[in-house]
Amino acid sequence: MDEIRFVLKCFAFAVLLLMLTQIKSGDLTIENHIEAVLLNSKTATFVNKVAEGGVKVIKDGGHYAQASYLSWKHEGLTKSAEKE
Repeated sequence: MDEIRFVLKCFAFAVLLLMLTQIKSGDLTIENHIEAVLLNSKTATFVNKVAEGGVKVIKDGGHYAQASYLSWKHEGLTKSAEKE
């Protein structure tokens, strides 16, 4: 029974927090202000740059692997044609 009460308390807290973030402060809600602060923070900028670097590494690695495979495949075909 304690578990159900805990879940209900967490749900009530989440609903209350959601309602409070919808209060308007000027033209924007508190939620919009929080979002703007988080998106413009140094941490978010750093994480975005790291993610862009990771995507570039994966993309370049894929191109390198594909080129290596095609080169290996072409050499294999050339060697098998020479044996015949």
